[in-house]
Amino acid sequence: MSILPAAAFAHQNPFDFEIGPNRYADPPHRFMNGTPHIPALEAARPGLAILAEAGIANIREKSKRQTALLIKLADQHGWHVHTPRDPEKRGGTVSIDMPDSQEVSRELIKRNILVDWRPQAGVRFSPHFYTKDAEIEAAIGAVGEILNERKVAAS
Repeated sequence: MSILPAAAFAHQNPFDFEIGPNRYADPPHRFMNGTPHIPALEAARPGLAILAEAGIANIREKSKRQTALLIKLADQHGWHVHTPRDPEKRGGTVSIDMPDSQEVSRELIKRNILVDWRPQAGVRFSPHFYTKDAEIEAAIGAVGEILNERKVAAS
């Protein structure tokens, strides 16, 4: 018989070390499992310090500005944007659907431009607080280059 249930932190009183059936805590804690991985939590501390120094409000404002830049650049090319245009209704990712978007995504990754692709959404660009505007412009420029190269290859 186990002294501490396997889903220890899902228990109502995880540090009581009760024997017997689990008495689950209320959500969201009832969905937890074993002990948190303390070394991973410790490893996260420097990143949290960096975020605190940059300021969450500053990060959010920069995110809204840079996602607006992505939308503007996509609009200039006539590509469909699947992300809300209202900055208060969008997160830090902009999904842009251009011709051959899955192939474009693969080629961007080969060029060390980190994106992701989803069906019916297109290429997802996710600038971070350390991303420079020039990098966003270069990424969209690379999409244009890739599409031009594909057009030339097809002719």
